[in-house]
Amino acid sequence: MNPESTAEHEKPSTRPGLHVAGDHRAPHAAVSHVVRRRPDPDGSGTALRAAVLATMVRYCRGGRVDVADHREVRSYDVDLDSPLGELLELAATDGVPRPRAAEASVALLPVGRAPVVDATLCVQWAGEGAEEFVVASPARRHGPVAVGQFADAVRTFLEVFAEADGPSLAQMTVASVGILDAGRDAAVGRGPVLPPAGEQVHRTVARLAVEAPDRPAVEDGDVVLTYRRLAGAMLATRDRMRAAGVTAHDAVAVAMDRGAGSAVAQLAAFAAECRVVLVDPTLPAARVRYMLRDSRAALVAVASPDHEVARLAASLGLATLVPDTDPAQAHPPEPEPRGSAAALPELPEHAVSHIAYTSGSTGEPKAVQLRHGPMRNTATALAEACGLSAATRGSWFCPPGVGMVEVDMFPVLAAGGTVVVAPVSVGTDPVAVQEWLLDHRISHTLQTTVVAEHLLKMAWPAKPALVSMRVAGERQRLWPPADCPFQVLNVYGSTEANVVAVCDLTELVREGAGQAGLAPPIGRPVRNVALHILDEELRPLPRHAVGELCISGRSLSRGYLNHEAANAQRFLPNPLPGEEFPVLYRSGDLARMDGDGLVDVVGRMDDEVKIRGYRVHPGAVERELSTLPGVAACAVIAEQPDSGESRLVGFVERAPGPVGSALDSSRVRKELERLLPAYMVPSVLTFGPLPVNRNGKIDRAALRERPRAGHRHRAPASETERRLVELFAQVLGQGDVGADDHFFELGGSSLSAALLVRKAVEELGAELTMVDLMEAPTAARLALRCTPPPPDRLSPRPGPASRRSS
Repeated sequence: MNPESTAEHEKPSTRPGLHVAGDHRAPHAAVSHVVRRRPDPDGSGTALRAAVLATMVRYCRGGRVDVADHREVRSYDVDLDSPLGELLELAATDGVPRPRAAEASVALLPVGRAPVVDATLCVQWAGEGAEEFVVASPARRHGPVAVGQFADAVRTFLEVFAEADGPSLAQMTVASVGILDAGRDAAVGRGPVLPPAGEQVHRTVARLAVEAPDRPAVEDGDVVLTYRRLAGAMLATRDRMRAAGVTAHDAVAVAMDRGAGSAVAQLAAFAAECRVVLVDPTLPAARVRYMLRDSRAALVAVASPDHEVARLAASLGLATLVPDTDPAQAHPPEPEPRGSAAALPELPEHAVSHIAYTSGSTGEPKAVQLRHGPMRNTATALAEACGLSAATRGSWFCPPGVGMVEVDMFPVLAAGGTVVVAPVSVGTDPVAVQEWLLDHRISHTLQTTVVAEHLLKMAWPAKPALVSMRVAGERQRLWPPADCPFQVLNVYGSTEANVVAVCDLTELVREGAGQAGLAPPIGRPVRNVALHILDEELRPLPRHAVGELCISGRSLSRGYLNHEAANAQRFLPNPLPGEEFPVLYRSGDLARMDGDGLVDVVGRMDDEVKIRGYRVHPGAVERELSTLPGVAACAVIAEQPDSGESRLVGFVERAPGPVGSALDSSRVRKELERLLPAYMVPSVLTFGPLPVNRNGKIDRAALRERPRAGHRHRAPASETERRLVELFAQVLGQGDVGADDHFFELGGSSLSAALLVRKAVEELGAELTMVDLMEAPTAARLALRCTPPPPDRLSPRPGPASRRSS
């Protein structure tokens, strides 16, 4: 096997025996390594080959192995629990006459920045006592960098295995193969450990009320609160909370939309040493009632005494309060010491700042207890990453009720900048968002991924006021264009862990990243945070291997309120040796770390599905789909219709303009088939605007209810067409099928096609074969082939074994 390469792209390694070569124009990129094998118990060398196969499989958490020699091709679906002994049998190719090579092809899942599909391991005899292992993959699809990262795991395993005291392969599973000496090159990233910087935000507001009293702090339409007015409103509202019976450590619910009133209420609660319960006032009454009871709120801040939430609170016996926001009525801070930062409490780092409810996997909301220490750590990290300062005009877009407010509005106030509240009328319409950002001369903004990906595809002025865009919420799939006039930061975190990593994507683009199908990474850990890639038993994995992203450090929340079982599963005593942080949080995200320490989140532990026997992460398909010209936004989900065979369903929102308008199912499918294996191409594609939930993320639950159609269907014109349409709908698990709809474009597969043909023969009494369906894949065209069988075939009806098949 001799992969093509060009000398100008060769990257010799400093390690003896390694050669990396590749060119994006060449059909393959390859890494080869020669080792002198230690004798296996039977002297065959098959254990080494099996272990290398296991390394390849483990790298992407499973795959299909096809082993080819001169006699046959053997296939095996491998997962992490597969015994190594089963791979030993596959790798037993020593009977092949040398110098013939034995090849093992591994179909691997394309995930993260190093997607590898159809990777091939070729074992060649290299002289007495030595074998050459060549790892290759199509470079047109993945690029030499991706293949090199993948093969690095194989190379390092071979080095460890070749050592005199290398690991034994006896009684191992794929998961336990020691592919790396983890202590030598474990996938762990550590941000600098630094003392807390700055001060807590309510104390910053009080200090600036004296140092910069006339600087605008919050602009909310016609309401403009200077730092002097904001501090006065904070103190006046705090006093009213205390007068209502609120004491230190109580929970104060803020059930208000984003705006000056919400900012005042949250700051006042901090000044009163209370916890803020974030409540979306538009939620159903039953959900709000649950939150108020579960959090044991002592008081509810509302926008109006007539609001529905105010009436609900009264029914629960809770006091309500409307914060001071009118600049003419807000009380200015009195001379020191009452109005100074020194007079306000310095809250403990472990004290709860916000209680934010997540949806919960069981449908019952689950409260996360965020802390003041991580909030200050996040504000400092973001100020360093994107240059927040007193001159900042930062937008406030995040919806009420979510912990993202600690990433959106509060870092701007902590830097002494001006928070500009985006009106609800702007919504998530990218055109309206861009116009608003430009009209209000916003310098820094936080946008959810679904909105940001639209904004990055739009035309911008050469020198806008916008300096930096932070992107958070879902996995980032698009790189900013090379001529993007502002910084784009990929901000990774969660309610449970706050911000733990950032990545300047514009800087990486300038360095040549964003090529060869590589997805944007989440970057490196921020200050006082450590990121670990661990296996199922919480053991460190090597760089480039896929595992669970686990987090330790000063960013972690206090865990879930009233959910001790969930805390025991996700917030663990840190088992990693030598770690100074006592708690380890299991994020549930699948990730890998590359050789430069950049971390890629490639999926979720719980969204992996099997399509035609292959493991697939829908997010990996979304990433490729989002790169197609004319695609403004997209989502991919997996579903299992009544036919019983899982399939991928793609949803595409067309970009404005002729390219987007020309998109249809066949064109998108053709492009994806060029980029992805057939099993990763969505079986069904539908077009239209993507629904967005209250948190600004794609509403995937709503997508599951959306009809699987992108056009109007023609009604059946005959009884045969009607019966075939019914069979199409039954087999495909769809309720809306037309006479001219293409069976395979609706999601039909070989399995469902066979089921359809069998049902048509049995119920219509017509002679049909798979060939008929392939040539006439619509109900209308297939009806023309449904001629009755000859009279001598009508009774008895032939059984499956006697029917003609293709």
